[in-house]
Amino acid sequence: MRTYCTVRRIARRVARHVVRLALVAGCLALPGLAPAQQPTPPTAAELPPYDEGRFTGFGVLAENDALLPADNRDRNYTGAFGFQWSGGFVERARLTVPLMLVDRLTQMTRAHARSPMHIHGLQLIGTAFTPDSLNTADVIPDDRPYGSILGLTVRRVTVRDSDMALAWSSDLTLGVLGLPLAREVQTVIHRALRGPNDSTPYDPLGWHNQISDGGEPTLLYRATVERLVYGDPPNPGARKHLQVTAGLQGSAGYYTNLAALLTARAGAFQSEFWEFGTGGSSGTASGVANQRLAPSTEHRHELYAFIGMRPRVVAYNALLQGQFRESVHTLPSRDVEHLLLELDAGIALTIPIRRHALGVVFTASGRTPEHRRALRRTHRWGSVLLTWRPPPAREAMPAMSLRESSGAGPSHVRERAP
Repeated sequence: MRTYCTVRRIARRVARHVVRLALVAGCLALPGLAPAQQPTPPTAAELPPYDEGRFTGFGVLAENDALLPADNRDRNYTGAFGFQWSGGFVERARLTVPLMLVDRLTQMTRAHARSPMHIHGLQLIGTAFTPDSLNTADVIPDDRPYGSILGLTVRRVTVRDSDMALAWSSDLTLGVLGLPLAREVQTVIHRALRGPNDSTPYDPLGWHNQISDGGEPTLLYRATVERLVYGDPPNPGARKHLQVTAGLQGSAGYYTNLAALLTARAGAFQSEFWEFGTGGSSGTASGVANQRLAPSTEHRHELYAFIGMRPRVVAYNALLQGQFRESVHTLPSRDVEHLLLELDAGIALTIPIRRHALGVVFTASGRTPEHRRALRRTHRWGSVLLTWRPPPAREAMPAMSLRESSGAGPSHVRERAP
């Protein structure tokens, strides 16, 4: 009953964000939502061979509960930063070699070989987690431990070339737990925010109690499959107004879990569903999200609202339970919540400027309690992603047979061109 009530509370808060963002997106994007005939997709015979492009985008990510001022408590998932890049240079520089080795063990290599349409991303991410009380150097037994990760993620996405309605991906994160970087960054931020006569926000005094304090290598492997289940069919360069996707995701490593994915977005957008994700870093340094990954013929204005939901079954969380190195404070498996619900709502805007494209994505996120100790609680935070995409190569269009553009859903597929 307690879990049910908690889920209802967090769902109501996120729903309010959804309504507000949807109203803004609807008002601003109304001209782009007017009924219009979609351009007829070209056949495979009319398109050049698919070329991912050497460099297709760069993004800067910031996540913090301070981005939701009404809910700012500076606890749980206290914040993250990230830098992300996309393009064929990731593979050409052989940064995908460790990922490919793991893909062979998991048989994902066979999945990636089913289509020639591959897209690559690289992300440097840092995340930090804290208990509720920061102004004590003592362990807080009834709360979560301090924890941090600095990691580098390489991601490979493969899109089914017959209709682009199915995409699967794998990514590998190599990182380090327990570095002092999170403590230093949080201390600098708090001192900058604290007025000369104020005592808050406090300097965090308990980082020496963090998981694997001093540093310990760690890794995470993740595989995802996602399918378009409703809305406008994929079509390179065409304006779309509604898409709903569903999928599954499995992770093994410092955050071992299985999740179901459900995402919807509405407005006026050109990007495809497999170029978009609502999870941000989700505190797991888990890959590129909300960034245009593939080349297109031209950049166009985009404005849309989105929502996402991820029920997640957690088997192991190193940021709560510790890893191999002894830590001052950890939680046993019996005190870890193994069933979580994560919710997201946000709005995205893309503006073309002299053949370049600048984008901003704001997301409000929430998560049910991660542990069962006395100080268990839900948590909410905000994220901002700023992206830049270079001028596209006009000839870069994927060679594939595409869906009919008659307004039919994903079940109507054109036969492959000879």
